[in-house]
Amino acid sequence: MVEVLGHICTHPCEDACRRNHLSESICVRELKKFVAQRAFYTSSVRKDKGKRVAIIGSGPAGLTAAYFLRVLGYRVTLFEQMAFLGGMLKIGIPFYRLPRRVVDKEIEEILKLGIKVELKNAWRIWKTF
Repeated sequence: MVEVLGHICTHPCEDACRRNHLSESICVRELKKFVAQRAFYTSSVRKDKGKRVAIIGSGPAGLTAAYFLRVLGYRVTLFEQMAFLGGMLKIGIPFYRLPRRVVDKEIEEILKLGIKVELKNAWRIWKTF
């Protein structure tokens, strides 16, 4: 979720950057955003471990966990109470700060790995797992 971070990061490292004493800090946030907007990246999924993982919530933590667990070879099901994925990325951050297209693009890339999604059904987990 590099591009998301490029939009919402409060850049504390830039404020504390030692280069401020010489000229100006390195704009790490803008570098992340620049690379994420122009780079094409794909992740490969390791051999299936034959184990399932349920993740409740599709906010930043849930999406990140789903991504890494799937890459490691786990079968991941993402349960979301809302009718859409993204959690606080979509309802807690104003669109002018984090464009919805950025969030949607990141979610699309994560789902391409083969993650199952259950929308408006977070409580179904008790029956499934």
